[in-house]
Amino acid sequence: MTYEIYTQKELMDKVKPRHTGGYRLDLQVNNMRKTFYSTKKGDTGRRDCARKALAWINGDNSKRCCTVSTDAVFQNFFRDKEAITSDTYNLRNYYKNHIGPIIGKIPVLKLTRNDLRRVINEAYRKGLSEKTLSNIRGVLSGFCGYLDECDIRNDLSTRFVRIPQNAKKSNKQSLTAEGIYLVFSCDYTVLNNEEVYDDLVNAYRIGIALGLRPGEIMGLQWGDITDDYIHIQRAINAKGMQTSGKNAFANRFLPQTRFTRGIFNAQARLFPTLNPTSRVFGDYSEITYCARWKRFCAHNGIAYVTPYELRHTFASIYKTLLKTWILDELMGHVHSGITQGVYSHPLAGDMDKVVPILEQGLNDQYNRGKKQILSLIGVADE
Repeated sequence: MTYEIYTQKELMDKVKPRHTGGYRLDLQVNNMRKTFYSTKKGDTGRRDCARKALAWINGDNSKRCCTVSTDAVFQNFFRDKEAITSDTYNLRNYYKNHIGPIIGKIPVLKLTRNDLRRVINEAYRKGLSEKTLSNIRGVLSGFCGYLDECDIRNDLSTRFVRIPQNAKKSNKQSLTAEGIYLVFSCDYTVLNNEEVYDDLVNAYRIGIALGLRPGEIMGLQWGDITDDYIHIQRAINAKGMQTSGKNAFANRFLPQTRFTRGIFNAQARLFPTLNPTSRVFGDYSEITYCARWKRFCAHNGIAYVTPYELRHTFASIYKTLLKTWILDELMGHVHSGITQGVYSHPLAGDMDKVVPILEQGLNDQYNRGKKQILSLIGVADE
């Protein structure tokens, strides 16, 4: 049976006051009549009638539907989301830490736009950055779309839920030229109070040379690498689970440069044999990678930035050397220039003009860092 589609606002417009007080809504759908009542006053009563009617139209018992919690529907949202992408780890964390505690217990049919606004305001009071607040709002927006797709309700959106103007901006750091030079010059770290070769040093270098996300670095397999291209097609998240990447643009082909070839050749020498399905930088978790990077920085006198900020280092090097949309494609960002994009596939000649820029940009930073360090210790650059 196909029901006529109503929005909650349309149903509210049909609500009429009762002479005994409160409101009633007489509705006929597909030759079925039903009346809904509310003793509440004003728009609250009108909204109450409309919600009960909407629950009936959607084919569920109104009493039960009015008591289904937002949390229960959110869990279905995540399960359905996993059918599209396996990378729901961050979405679930945003919900667990910032959304669920505020609105999880509210019946989904009683959820209001002001409740969504409270989620953002509470996160703002915690001092979270503008970027994080925007990500939380993105989760809420996706949930509102899910409610519409599931015919639960179509009157809820984040359109007018604003990020506070005074939300602090993310203060992302990048490695200095000296730091870049040291990463490419130093091989050792400290493990168990002993100086040893850091078998993840090439992972740090790839992070700078290609601008990969930490999970993408951990997900690289030898079968992804040819002499001309590196195929980024998976990631290992913080829980050690393999995913298809952060978004639809995460699957991409990146060009080999003389730097990346040298890094991968050095890494290959650490393995007796190279299995196409073996991970290039070993079966380490992202957590281990992050901890080892911090220790490497401390041991070699490198001003610490987070592993993700090695990606910002890549962007900083090339932001004035490459067109924005090309840089976005190389980094796997969602961007408006995708209609122009040719870099997502290994077409002959696509990267001919990009490779020299990638090589020159990194080479300039390395040499600049080398000169600055030698100057500090009073040694002339030969």
